[in-house]
Amino acid sequence: MAKFFAVALATAILLAPLNLTGTWNGTIAQKNDDGTYGEDSSAWLQLQQDGGKITGSVGPSSANSHAIENVFLTGDALSFSTRLTDPESKEEMTWKFDMKLKDKIMEGTVQASRGEHHWEMRMKVTRSE
Repeated sequence: MAKFFAVALATAILLAPLNLTGTWNGTIAQKNDDGTYGEDSSAWLQLQQDGGKITGSVGPSSANSHAIENVFLTGDALSFSTRLTDPESKEEMTWKFDMKLKDKIMEGTVQASRGEHHWEMRMKVTRSE
């Protein structure tokens, strides 16, 4: 009976939905042509989760952030995107995030595009306490 209870409890914990609500701070870096990554820049992510609905903003800081859209959470994988206008070229930019959550750390890749220009980044953020 104790073994059954332990298995049932472990299963319930594994099936419990993640709670991503909070502020996440960290770094983002662009991938170079040779596969290495450039200098880290600041990354900021604010998420609000209400059941299965997740909303929020992403950017280098809370003062310079953009609403997220197309949000999907599957297990420990979170994907979302954001759109913004490049302040210099005035072209629309699209950023697509594919992140994995482990404990209080979320990391993954970002695919960005502006016109015909495409680039990749890596991002790592930690939930603030």
